[in-house]
Amino acid sequence: MNKTRIITINLILGLMFSLSHVPVVIFRLMGDASFQDFSFIKLAPYLTIDMILVAGSLLAYFSKELTRERVIMVQACALIVLSLMLVAPMLWYLVTSLPDGNFSVSLGYGAAISGYAAYLGKTLFYKGQHKVMLNLGWVVFVATLFIEVLLMYRFFFAHFT
Repeated sequence: MNKTRIITINLILGLMFSLSHVPVVIFRLMGDASFQDFSFIKLAPYLTIDMILVAGSLLAYFSKELTRERVIMVQACALIVLSLMLVAPMLWYLVTSLPDGNFSVSLGYGAAISGYAAYLGKTLFYKGQHKVMLNLGWVVFVATLFIEVLLMYRFFFAHFT
């Protein structure tokens, strides 16, 4: 995959993430009663990753090749951190118990993000030819999808049976 396509994908992901995170901050700042329990500390890592993806992609579009490669590496690290932030709570909820209150599982979201982050990380940081590593994006996608299916199964039986 060429660098321009990677930058475009990262920009689209950053904009999509921003569309889900920025309105929460705006509603909280406006004093909406339903967002009074919201903590900026919990959302700060996600907003940081949003900014890395959006600002980095815009910077990379208008810069030299060396800067593009460095921006993509920083974005790959940010996406790997994001995928860990998505998968770790899923594993925690599988091992312990489901959280009280609002909780949702979207089948495929974490798998897609984790698979793309693993693919990008493998492409940029691994130069070997091991079979599993060559398909790391798909391996991580399937593993994360399996975790999401198990979590949805547990959620279903905890609330509907």
